[in-house]
Amino acid sequence: MWSKTWSVTKKEALHIWRAPGNFFLVTVSPLFLLVLMTYALAVDVKNVPIAVLDQDRTATSRAYIRQITSGPDLTLAHYASSLAEIDDLLIHNRIRAGVIIAPGFEDEVASLSSFPVQVIIDGTEPTSGGFAFTHILSRTNHYIDHQLREGLTKKGISPSLMEIPIDLRVRAWYNPNLSAVRDVFPALIAVVLTTPAVSVSLAIAREKEHGSLEQLIASPLSKRELLVGKVLPYVIAGVIDVLLAAGLGWVWFRVPFQGSLPLLVIMSADFFLASLAMGLVISIYVNSQQAATVLAMLIFLFPGFFLSGIFFPLAAMPPEARLEAYALPTTHFVSLMRSLFLKGLGLGHLWPNALALLVMGVLFLGFGLLKFRKKLA
Repeated sequence: MWSKTWSVTKKEALHIWRAPGNFFLVTVSPLFLLVLMTYALAVDVKNVPIAVLDQDRTATSRAYIRQITSGPDLTLAHYASSLAEIDDLLIHNRIRAGVIIAPGFEDEVASLSSFPVQVIIDGTEPTSGGFAFTHILSRTNHYIDHQLREGLTKKGISPSLMEIPIDLRVRAWYNPNLSAVRDVFPALIAVVLTTPAVSVSLAIAREKEHGSLEQLIASPLSKRELLVGKVLPYVIAGVIDVLLAAGLGWVWFRVPFQGSLPLLVIMSADFFLASLAMGLVISIYVNSQQAATVLAMLIFLFPGFFLSGIFFPLAAMPPEARLEAYALPTTHFVSLMRSLFLKGLGLGHLWPNALALLVMGVLFLGFGLLKFRKKLA
């Protein structure tokens, strides 16, 4: 069996090598998409432009402005002279938030009676607007705390009497700087490496279009030898792509790999078994490469991108969406890649996702062999 299977594998590998489009789809496009999507999606928000309308113009208001614009997160892009100017800056996308300091700010703060500040954010960009609001609020709270302590001290009241002895220390494990690249890059590997599954569906559809599939079946090859031989080159190419992606992440994006390389290879092969078996089933029901491409994209790329937990936690999804997500090989591979890259976990922790992929692969491969035989025997 294996000699015949290997013959089909070599034939398919030669076709991949000689066809520039197929070679690009299997080997180059995953890495190209990985770099492109990482730069586009893994963005650490910084230097968000804001404007300030200081209607008090006192030393206290200027100190407050210095407080909220310290650091690289917010940039004071404009000193506005009126509320209309704030509105104009927001309309023309020159700022993402405006801070309005009311007249009498210094007196109100000195008397500890109120804090007359208004913040306007650009709701058309919730990410940057919300980021600006969060940082303005955090630094405002810090400023108010400082002013409260000074005010109590001037009144002869020790600030320590107002304090609660809380020692809160926050640490982020596995991704200490909360880097978006370190979070997104391993997960995107799982998405872009669905392209071999698209290639498998194209491989069978191509044989149908050219009329060569019937000739292969009429040969001494069994259907199992034919299909396994067709799939095997894409499994090998996919595993190589995973290793190249890991190297790319370590060298170019500075994403550490904490896990075991042999385990990465095994988990990748497990994923490709599941995804390529699904691609095989797709190819059975379509007769053209164009239809196979569209259907594979609809099944792998788009649901895998939105439902695999890359950007939205699975626990926050409705039960129906969560069920659909767990039916995708990409969802399980996203969890495996993040665990291997960032946590360095072993098989003792990864086996549930690995088992799910193995079950998917066996079921879809068995179903594909069964339907293929019924259709073409």
